[in-house]
Formats: sequence, C-alpha cells, structure tokens
Amino acid sequence: MSDTDLQRDMDAVRRLTAAQRYGEAVQICERLVAAFPDAFDPHFHLAAILLLREPKKAIPFLERAHAIDPAHHEVLTLLARATERVNDWPAAEAWSRKVLQKDPGNVYGIAAFAAAEIEAGRPAAAIDWIDRHFKPGGPDPMADAAVCERLGRAREALADYRAAFDAHMTGNRIVKTAFADRIDPASQIAGPPALKRIADFYAGMPVQAMPDPVDDLPDPSFLLGFPRSGTTLLENMLAAHPQVETTDERPLLDPIANAAGSTPESLARFFAASDGEVRKMRSWYWHNARGGPPPAGHVFVDKQPSNTIWLGLIAKVFPRARILFAVRDPRDVLLSNLFLTFDTNPFGLNMLTPEGAADYYGLVMTAGQAALRAFPHLAVHEVRYESVVEDWEGEVRAALDFLGPGWDDSVRDYRETLGQRRISTPSARQVSKPVYTSAREKWRRYGFAFEGIRGALDPWIRHWNHPAWDETGQITHT
Repeated sequence: MSDTDLQRDMDAVRRLTAAQRYGEAVQICERLVAAFPDAFDPHFHLAAILLLREPKKAIPFLERAHAIDPAHHEVLTLLARATERVNDWPAAEAWSRKVLQKDPGNVYGIAAFAAAEIEAGRPAAAIDWIDRHFKPGGPDPMADAAVCERLGRAREALADYRAAFDAHMTGNRIVKTAFADRIDPASQIAGPPALKRIADFYAGMPVQAMPDPVDDLPDPSFLLGFPRSGTTLLENMLAAHPQVETTDERPLLDPIANAAGSTPESLARFFAASDGEVRKMRSWYWHNARGGPPPAGHVFVDKQPSNTIWLGLIAKVFPRARILFAVRDPRDVLLSNLFLTFDTNPFGLNMLTPEGAADYYGLVMTAGQAALRAFPHLAVHEVRYESVVEDWEGEVRAALDFLGPGWDDSVRDYRETLGQRRISTPSARQVSKPVYTSAREKWRRYGFAFEGIRGALDPWIRHWNHPAWDETGQITHT
C-alpha cells in the first residue's frame, strides 16, 4: 500500500467515525496499523474509537502513537483519560501531569489527575488543582461535570459532606443545562410518563399462569434491580465461574422492548403475541446475544438493571427465566446515582436532582413489583448489597445455586480475572478493589440531601425492610 492509499483510507475512517459507524472504522484502522506501523494517524484514530468502549485495548495504540509523535498533546490527553478509566492510577497521574505541564487548565487532564490523587490518598492536592485551574464553560460539558464529580469525591474524602454534595450537584446542573433539549424527548422513551404507563398496565393485568414451552431454546437469566445496587460487583463475581457468561449491560432486550412500546395499545398487542411470534423473539434474542444459545449446562446472565421495568416482557418471552434481583438501601442507591456523571440517556437525565431521582426510583420499582404480581411464576432471588459486602462468598454461593451451576472455587479469584472482561459501567473503579463496607449506609452522612423527598422513599425503605429514619441517628446537617 502507498501513502496515497493511507490517506484515502484515513479519509474513509473519518467519514465513518463521523457517522458513528465505529465497527467499520476500526476494521480499516486495524488493517492500516498492520500495513503502516510507523504511521501516526491509524494508531491515533483506532485508539480514539476504542477509548469509547474498550479503553484497555486503546492504550497500546496510544502508546505507539506517542512514540511516533511525542509532542502530540492530544495523545497525552487520551493516555491520561484511558489509564484513569482502567484504574491504572500511577500511569494516570504520570500522563495527566504531562498534560497539565503544558496546559494547566486542560479539563481532561484535571479530571484524570484529580482521580489519581484521590486514589493515592491525596484529596487535598486534587482540590487545590481544581480550585486554581478549573474553569467550567468549555466545549465539553460532560468533562466539566466529571471534574465536579472528582471534586465531590475529594471533598467527601475530607469529610466535608455539604461541600461534596454541592460539588456533585454543580456538575449535575451543568449537564442539565447543556442537554435541556434532550430531557423531554428522553422522557417519552423511558422517562416518568412512560414508566407510569407501563406500571399501570402491569397493575391492570390479571394474574398470569405459566405458559407451556413454545420451543426447545433455553431461557436466559437476568440480573435486575436499579443501577448502583451492586449489580456490577455481583456480575463480575458470577462471571468468574467457568459455566457462567455475563453481558456487561449490553442492550440485548431493546429490540423486544421497542416492539412492546409503552402505550396501553402497544403493550396490549405485545402481550397478545402468538406462540409463533414469541418463538421469533426468543430466536432473535439468542442470535443477537451470542449467535445462538449457550452450551448445555452453561448459564447466560443478561445484566442490565434498567430492564426492571421490562419484567413483564421477560415473563412473556422468557417465562422460565431466573431473575437475580439486586436490592440496596434506596437512600444509598440515590446518592450513588446523583454522584455519578452518566451519559445523556433517558436514565442519566433523570438522575440529576434528588427529586427526579427519587421519583424515577419509585416508578421503576413500582413497575417491577406490579409485573411480579401479574407473573408470580417468575423465579426470583433477591441479592442484598448489604449482605454481599458482609459475606460475599455466602451470597454468591446462594446465587449460583439458584442459577443452577453451583459454586466453583475459581469464583474466589474473581478480582484476578477482571482484566479479561470489559466493565463499561461507572462501578469499574470500585469493583477492582477488595470488597469493602464503607459505602454501606453512606446516606447517614448526607441527611440534608433527603429533605423534601423522604416521603417518596419511605414506602421503599419499608418494602425492602431497611432502617427507618428515626432509628438511624443520622446526621441531618453538616
């Protein structure tokens, strides 16, 4: 291949990337990297695409791009971001320092540096740099929000809980302002109005009996609940079992959910589907999930906590599915969601205020419980976060017994196998650490954050049998 071929193909990569056809762009870049090992552009663009979903795979290409052009500042920035995302804290600190030496206000460098300093036990250093150099209002509001999230973490590490909460809410306001035009359209897809329609539909259904099998395909298992309820930790423990396959929150159920819709009319049509139509949906699912069903004796766990709202759909299409339902104190769930910078999807846009998050939590859980009432034949096993952090092996043994394969000693080494799996959720940083209890009842430090929303959470605190407010002695002001 000639330099002209390289330029032509790189132009194609740029067009494909702009059109979000990333798979095709990656294929071209991989071919060019092999053909032109000393060319900067293929390495850089391949790494930039991989960084979106697989940062660990991006790092070698970034390192090669840096070796080709050591002065390229954007490569340094991407190296700082990538090493932070894979929790390589010494590397993240080193690369971010290189970025900040040239550009002290680089928002990506600040975010990576602050995260590394917090992990190294130096939160004051993170706060100092942010206070001196961070100027919000740049071209990437999500990056600005990420710096605010790091500032909140650093403030919390110093036990300044009011300032920590304020920092997180500042980041959320940045996101809400920047993406205000997406909030109403997102709500129509999976926002409060849609969730209420779904819950009302389930509530109006008569109790359904277990249907006869429609084919010989197995049913998947599902890991549901609510984001930040410990599902990523549990998933990676389960995935260490040689007979368990998990999904890292791939949207495998989306085609079925899209077919069902969220209006009473569309849902009625869905639940009236014939056996033949159900067979097609089951076949579609397995084809999209893994090219076919898993081997006999293996368990496939579709982990996507947001699919709790689609429990009724699961019951219709996969009536013999086994459901792991993750439960955590709603107050800790809300704080954890409020304190994270999510993508601007329907879920994330409802996690920007305490009021919005509490309302959304209630709607999701109402839909899930209504579906379980209508489909009592569903096999459900609760896994409580608070129990997992106290006795993770006992809880995972029970979950594996419920799923079928039973315990395997390799599960004890789940942290050693994390590098073999992609973890795309914000929990990757926590999952890489030994199981710890410090996040349990974290809400006690933030009593002030729940003023005005206690009434919305009380029914679920009682439902899941968590301590009532007046039994905790939590701090209400700091």
